[in-house]
Amino acid sequence: MKGFTKITAALAAFVLLFVAIGVSSTGTASAQAAVITVVPTSPATLSTGDAKANNTTCSVITGTSTCAAGDNTYTISVTDAAANVTDAEFDTITVTVKNADLATVTPSTATDSNAKTITLRETTATSGIFTRSVTTKHASTGLVLDGATHAVTAVTDASNFVIASLANLTAAERTLMVASNFSWIIAEAAGNSAQPAEAVTSISGAGAVVLSVASGAAPTVGDTAFFPVLVETKAFTGNTLTTTYKPVGTLGISKAIT
Repeated sequence: MKGFTKITAALAAFVLLFVAIGVSSTGTASAQAAVITVVPTSPATLSTGDAKANNTTCSVITGTSTCAAGDNTYTISVTDAAANVTDAEFDTITVTVKNADLATVTPSTATDSNAKTITLRETTATSGIFTRSVTTKHASTGLVLDGATHAVTAVTDASNFVIASLANLTAAERTLMVASNFSWIIAEAAGNSAQPAEAVTSISGAGAVVLSVASGAAPTVGDTAFFPVLVETKAFTGNTLTTTYKPVGTLGISKAIT
């Protein structure tokens, strides 16, 4: 009888522990404040007579695309107040976009990789909302780079400075950088962080950046610029693209688009 009592007590303790773990897990999940959305950029149809679903986009096939204007892009948006680290600056976060129907290739920072790391920029210096437009590409190679953030390493004046990391890019990639201009992210010089876009005239093979118009105040070494090129992810008909964001201390949250 004593043995039976001990077993019963042990089982009761185990049940209570299981319930406690379950309650704890639920509490952690409900405390997750970050929200992610992945939606087609354009409400246009994929092709004549083919209505677009709100979770479907079109992948571009070079030269034979039937995508309507803007139909081949989607917008990733993350709301996370905790990621608004500095109110005076445009913060950035990264997400990972993975094509579940294709093999994973590393590293995720590579241009043609799957999964692919993509940088999102805060919409204002204090919003805690981060977005990025992405293009789907019907190809496995030759995709457009992320753009990401790059630190200023030397300064001549307000319209001439060096970002050494840009020297690692190809001439074609630097051309994309020039076309996209750039946005100040972390800028100690007064006014720079409040100017979300600056026009770029050229970027040399050594990473020397020339602005078409002086930004008003010279950057300082360590200031960070973000190049919002229209990054591409590989996608073929029927593929599922899953975007995952991992707030600090969590396993992450995801949304998918077809």
